[in-house]
Amino acid sequence: MFTQQLEQLTQIKQAMLQHAKGLTETQLHYKPAPNKWSTAEILYHVMLAEKGTLAYVKKKLHYGNIPPVPWTAAWQMLLLRIVYYLPLKFKAPAAVAVFPNDITLEKIQTDWADTRSDLKVVLQNMDAATAALGIYKHPIVGRLNAAQMLDFLLFHCQTHRKQIQHLHK
Repeated sequence: MFTQQLEQLTQIKQAMLQHAKGLTETQLHYKPAPNKWSTAEILYHVMLAEKGTLAYVKKKLHYGNIPPVPWTAAWQMLLLRIVYYLPLKFKAPAAVAVFPNDITLEKIQTDWADTRSDLKVVLQNMDAATAALGIYKHPIVGRLNAAQMLDFLLFHCQTHRKQIQHLHK
């Protein structure tokens, strides 16, 4: 279950990190404007979003009482996907938009690898009935099942990968 989505997430993560490895420290921390993110901050944000997602899922699994996914979730995900591809900017939730001053690529890689490993274990140990429930609550869309959550993580990564590529054209 979820093998293909996890493989796609891994490929995007590796491509983002590989690109970052080719940058100098100055390029890695370059901000095109004071209110814009550097490549290091973008990578940290994506890693932190995945880490926060995993923490939320673990919490829901621990405490149980997982609500069902509303029938509107598929439509809301489609709408969110469309909105992500429009040239609109959204303010990230504060929990994933505060960065330490000493972001290093090595720390991002280590934390992301640990998070991804844990995410795989959690998903592999999840039965199909639980995976179909609303184990994740997106800040805009609301309750999502495991497959929808992974879809969100995929296009979230893809969006930020494009942002990084645009930053270094």
